[in-house]
Amino acid sequence: MANPWGILVGFAVVAGAWLGPIAVLPMLWLVLVSQLIRGQSSWQPMLVPTLVVAAAVMLGAGRAALEPVHHVPPGLDASTHAVGTIDSMTTNSAIGGQVLISISDIGGWNDLDAVEPFVMLVSLPPETNVARGDKVRLAWSASPLTEIAPGYASYVRARGAVASAFAGSIEVLESGPPFFRMIEDLRDNITRGLMEVLPGDRGALAAGIVTGDDSGLSDEAADAFRASGTSHITAVSGTNVAMVVALWALFVQPSRSRRMLVVQIAIVLTVWLYALLTGLEPPAARAATMASLMLFGSHVGRRPDPMTLLALTSAAMVLWNPRNVDLVAFWLSVVATAAIISRIPSHMEGGWKESARTVVTAVLLAQVATLPIVLTTFGTWSLVSILANTLLSPLMLLAFPLSFVLGAVVAIAPPVAPFFAWLPGVFLGAALQLVQDLATLLPPVTARADGHILPLFAGVPCLLAVIILSRDGHRWLNDLERAWRRQPRLVALLGIAPALGLVGALIALSI
Repeated sequence: MANPWGILVGFAVVAGAWLGPIAVLPMLWLVLVSQLIRGQSSWQPMLVPTLVVAAAVMLGAGRAALEPVHHVPPGLDASTHAVGTIDSMTTNSAIGGQVLISISDIGGWNDLDAVEPFVMLVSLPPETNVARGDKVRLAWSASPLTEIAPGYASYVRARGAVASAFAGSIEVLESGPPFFRMIEDLRDNITRGLMEVLPGDRGALAAGIVTGDDSGLSDEAADAFRASGTSHITAVSGTNVAMVVALWALFVQPSRSRRMLVVQIAIVLTVWLYALLTGLEPPAARAATMASLMLFGSHVGRRPDPMTLLALTSAAMVLWNPRNVDLVAFWLSVVATAAIISRIPSHMEGGWKESARTVVTAVLLAQVATLPIVLTTFGTWSLVSILANTLLSPLMLLAFPLSFVLGAVVAIAPPVAPFFAWLPGVFLGAALQLVQDLATLLPPVTARADGHILPLFAGVPCLLAVIILSRDGHRWLNDLERAWRRQPRLVALLGIAPALGLVGALIALSI
């Protein structure tokens, strides 16, 4: 097992930003458990790590407390027009395109009054073509967070906005930097090209895999993905970034050239260009950061520990933008990645059967680990999600790279794309058929609950399952058994403490 202190410090920052100073208690408990597992039971070696982890919690909590609070100007819901600057790439999905806009003026039909700038999440009209940095004039219907559904309000807040709006029309007053326009146009061209060479849901699925734009999926296909618990396939995540790195590995032979700084810089630039292409969402930004650090680490002769990198990059993202802890995509990405890392070794050993078994188990672990988040956020869980994701894994292992290659061909040599499109189309069609068949197999489970009671109940057994099925789980349990023989009272105390904390939390939440 890698040295746990980098992992604990990174996740302590995230916990501090999420829970506040109270996060010191569970993090210090983890310090004690880590010491016991590592065979250390004296208090002296724990002092410095304990202080460092506590300081990391306070750093995260302090950064979250320093985040400025933007106020919605009075009369926002009565305004009809506004002027502002596009602050993000357009994100496209089944509900349409959305952008963050820094609003500087609002008003009625005839006049606009300057206000202190604030950020809105704006849903765009169909066929809108705007880019980051554009100054725009909007005709809209705006709503403060208090007037929209709580779930959507949390999403808007996590995006860094203080209100939402639907734009009836949008006019570009001044164009922004050409680079962002080029990125937007490239993404749109790839999306349209994929849907042209692969008509119907196959092209829309390919576009969702490559650019994150799954807005072309039919209602039937979109409902099937949701009902089967496989919607994450069309969401840009660390898997997409890993696929970009893997495609580079196909063209760069395993020789000294792969370790050349020039090649590694090219890979890093490609990874970040792809992250920009997909809107630089938190999962893609985190994966791009991890990939960059791992590549440069290998260049200087070091092999960074993936779990430590995950913890430290997550902490860096939270310190950069504490609102990430309110974003469901951030937590799904971090938890799923941690579960996968806990199962897949840095270097695969054995034949293809063993590798396939490891990958399938990792997919199952990711599903189990993210179950509490899915239940808490969406209130439903598909009974066939584990089966669907297990069966889809081999198909997507082929569909992902083939779709990426097709996207590159569409961008570079469009006339050649139709001759190649049939190959990814076979696997994409099979994936769609499988999802639609499984979606009707069993109805989803509804489990709605307020507050944090549901994640507390679901999280404990899921965490235990991840620990048992992880690569080092049996060794950890054996180490814990040896610790029990040495100091049974301390181990019993560490076991009773979270149980008492769980009971106390349930009592506090029920009051």
